[in-house]
Amino acid sequence: PPSIQQPFIQTTNQQVIPTYIPSAIQPSISSYIPQTIQQPFIQTTNQQIQQVTPTYIPSTIQPSISSYIPQTIQQ
Repeated sequence: PPSIQQPFIQTTNQQVIPTYIPSAIQPSISSYIPQTIQQPFIQTTNQQIQQVTPTYIPSTIQPSISSYIPQTIQQ
């Protein structure tokens, strides 16, 4: 094309106005990530006993989904 479409609009007073918001203006995704990563364990106050208490139930404790499936398939 003879005139390449620039990402700026040239005004009469020779001041360029961007027609898009640069991604640098948007806050980086790192600002949404908390600085202190939440570990899946809670460290107990007694450091002599190096025992971590899990804050979640491991999937091995939960019954497998096969136990919910009836053994005899309904035809």
